[in-house]
Amino acid sequence: MPVPEWCVENPPKNLVCSECGQGWNVLGSGPDLDHVMSHETTREIGLDRFVGKSIRTVLTGSFNRRIDGLYGMDPFWHITNELLIPDGKYTRKGKEGGICLDYVVQKGDVGVFKIVRFAHFTCNRTRLTAEGRNSFDEMFHKAGFTQKWFQAIPHGHFPTVTAMKDWPWYIAHTEVGPIRVGWQARVLNINWEQITPKRDLEHLFTENVTKMPHEAHANDTAQGIEFLRRIREALA
Repeated sequence: MPVPEWCVENPPKNLVCSECGQGWNVLGSGPDLDHVMSHETTREIGLDRFVGKSIRTVLTGSFNRRIDGLYGMDPFWHITNELLIPDGKYTRKGKEGGICLDYVVQKGDVGVFKIVRFAHFTCNRTRLTAEGRNSFDEMFHKAGFTQKWFQAIPHGHFPTVTAMKDWPWYIAHTEVGPIRVGWQARVLNINWEQITPKRDLEHLFTENVTKMPHEAHANDTAQGIEFLRRIREALA
């Protein structure tokens, strides 16, 4: 079976799915298990158990044996240590800060790791759907909504690609009616055209954003929360 360009053709055999903990069935018959996705995350990890060892040893030893992903240090060799300055956080970055493969870990060091994880297509989609739902639930809560449940729907602009790598869009069923929300690149699309009777709320948005009688685009999360608050108050 040909492997789509958005999948990993040969996932590392020594790793397992970051979501279900199972291995790969790349040559099997089930399409969801045949397709393996990868995604990158950043995580701070305390290094106290490696005190006295070099970063080279840390990376080629313990972290090289992890089965939940490929671990690498931040490209700038970013290490923080709160113990070195009592009233603040001391940060050293890159060679200028003395951080390189031969740097010896000190007590209190925290490393910033880039982690590439791999997951079955279905597992990855489940993760993305849950992440998006949790994020929007928090946004609607901050906007003052008291009743809300989220129905995942295909992405409004890229329904196929988004199922692979991004959050889906959602219909938020709220006390004022259904509101469709979804990220389009860095813009949050908010649409209330399904609410009856239809309400033209374009006048609520004086900012320099895309706006229509039943839709507005927010430039970031904070603005999205503010727009949702205005919509709620106007329709309450």
